[in-house]
Amino acid sequence: MQVDILGVDNIVKYIEATKKTKFSILRAGASAHMSVFECLDSDTNVNAVNDFKRWAEVMNNAIPYKIILFDFAEFTTDQNGEPMVKKQKNRSAKCEATFILNAFAQNQTTNQQTPEISSQGFDAKSFRESIINEIAKKQEENLILTELKKLTERINEIESEEEEEEEENGLGALTDTDQLAKIMGLVNMFKGEQKPVTINGANERTDNINNAIKRLYAVNKNLDTDLLKLADLAEQKPDTFNMLITTLRGM
Repeated sequence: MQVDILGVDNIVKYIEATKKTKFSILRAGASAHMSVFECLDSDTNVNAVNDFKRWAEVMNNAIPYKIILFDFAEFTTDQNGEPMVKKQKNRSAKCEATFILNAFAQNQTTNQQTPEISSQGFDAKSFRESIINEIAKKQEENLILTELKKLTERINEIESEEEEEEEENGLGALTDTDQLAKIMGLVNMFKGEQKPVTINGANERTDNINNAIKRLYAVNKNLDTDLLKLADLAEQKPDTFNMLITTLRGM
């Protein structure tokens, strides 16, 4: 089917050029047209352009359409007083044009079967399905963007938690260093100036303690914390401590 305008931008320029405030869009066919969208509440050309852009963003296909632009509309009612579709008052003041939204996709869809007017009539079911599929596609894209945003925020939270944990570990390391200094101070106390004592075996015990600490620290760099735990055990759970010592002495 021959069309007058290709592409959304060119259709927008056409609507702006007409300076009309309202429009109806019909699905163009060989022998009949079906109304698919109407902008009847607008009172400015700018609003009409914006309504068209929103509709075109959802559709974005290569199907021929017909647009009828006008300025005046009114309500009509049926026999029961129910409101019916609004109609333009002055049809002589209208502007009409046929168009395709996505000009780039036109060649790809020319030879494909499309749900438009055929010699046997309009396939309304296929047309509704095509609209539903377009809207569902937009909703799925929006959902993906939302999930990506949540994932990015979670990654940032994890990185922040890791940084805080590293800072806490740094403080813990300082604490361990202080404990090690205390233990080494204890060792230095034993290694410092030693005055002769009259208690038999005191110097030997001191030498044994120094020798034991030196040998243990060579194979266990966490000796300070282990000794502190052992001291806590001796103070808080003397029975367990005595059992360990008894076992150690029996080895």
